[in-house]
Amino acid sequence: MTDTPSSLEPQGSTTGTESLINAAEELVDRAIAFMEPYTEITWKAGVENPKKLAAAFCVKRQIDGIRAAITLARAGLGHMSASFIRPACEDLFWLSYLDKLDAQVAKRLLGAMTALDASRSVIAQQQYSGKKTMTRLGFPAKFVKYSYANKLQSEAVLKELSGTLGWPNTDEGVLPPTAWVAAQTGNSKLYDFLYSATSRVVHFSMGEVARRGWSIPEDGDPQNSIIDFNSPNHLNYRTDFALYWCCHLFALTWPTALSCLEADLEGADEGVLDVYTEALKRLASHGKVPVTLPSEFNLRTTARAGVNSSNAKRANSRGSRG
Repeated sequence: MTDTPSSLEPQGSTTGTESLINAAEELVDRAIAFMEPYTEITWKAGVENPKKLAAAFCVKRQIDGIRAAITLARAGLGHMSASFIRPACEDLFWLSYLDKLDAQVAKRLLGAMTALDASRSVIAQQQYSGKKTMTRLGFPAKFVKYSYANKLQSEAVLKELSGTLGWPNTDEGVLPPTAWVAAQTGNSKLYDFLYSATSRVVHFSMGEVARRGWSIPEDGDPQNSIIDFNSPNHLNYRTDFALYWCCHLFALTWPTALSCLEADLEGADEGVLDVYTEALKRLASHGKVPVTLPSEFNLRTTARAGVNSSNAKRANSRGSRG
């Protein structure tokens, strides 16, 4: 394979939301131009090698995530796109893991995962809606019965594979923990740093409640100041965080995705690759946006435009984050 950039190495500190929006927009435009020829696969190719199907989807989902993050940022809602980071992490971990597996083993694994997900959806819908509603929706009783059998069969395959592949939950017949998958691909530090931290964004979390609660003390009394859950300084930082890490994770993922796609880069347009590389460098110049800031713990630091403010204080006491 031709040498390609696989990560964003920071060159400086974060320069603010608008600059990151422009850099992310340029990156995604270049990524679409470069990746499109390799993600156009047929169903036949996807069935014969489901790693290709998974890789093409992950690339497109991450590109969509970056585009959505840009749209939200321009609408003043960029902080909500932090929820796109966690699936991007899983794309990276799982594609890296699948790329290490024997082709036939990967095919069995992905087939079982597909069948299990599909059967669980049908079963869950019937359990919630009832048999009559399922029939009205167009699901024959025989099909639902087949879904139960398909679920058991898929779980049996996963249980067998768990022993073969050394998963930590060998006797359970379920997929391995994400932390284990990350460790198998050399991504434990990234998992600890990013994946675990972003869990608070997608789950109920008092730590997340506390992070969003800010106040400007009036007359030196923080206890009686109104809590602001939409502090512009903090939300700008969260927007920067989401934009940067969605792009960073894409940069880490796409070389592995190309490997899973069995992409032949010998005929790649070097000009397209060059402009994509330059877009990566421009984004990298912003520097890695941290998971948390000293100001969240009421630690006084020199303010940076668009990220921090010495006037805004967290409403709760120092060190209470979950």
